[in-house]
Amino acid sequence: MARARFAVIEKLAYGENSTLIRPMMLEEHRKRLGFMERYEADAGAAMDRLRSHFDVLLAAIAAGRAELIRIHRAGLIEDEVLHDLERDLDVEELAMTLQRGN
Repeated sequence: MARARFAVIEKLAYGENSTLIRPMMLEEHRKRLGFMERYEADAGAAMDRLRSHFDVLLAAIAAGRAELIRIHRAGLIEDEVLHDLERDLDVEELAMTLQRGN
C-alpha cells in the first residue's frame, strides 16, 4: 500500500515539463515509505524509533507550555491569549500522544 501511494505522489509531484512542483509532499511521502520499509524489516525497532521521535516532540511541547506560562505570569500576554495558545498546545500534544501509541 505504501509503495502504491508513493508511486502516485511521485508521479503527481512533477508538472508537465518535469519540474518538481510539490517537493514537500514528495519528501514527506518518501519518509513515510522509508518508515514502512523499516517497519517491514523490523517492526519493533521501527516503532521504538518512532516513539523516540514523538517523545522529543512532546518534550518540545512541554517546554513551549512552560514558556507560555512564564510569559503570562510576567504579564506579557493576557488570559485570553494564554488560553488560545494553551488550546493549540493541547491539540498538538493530543495528536502527538495518539500518534506515539504505547
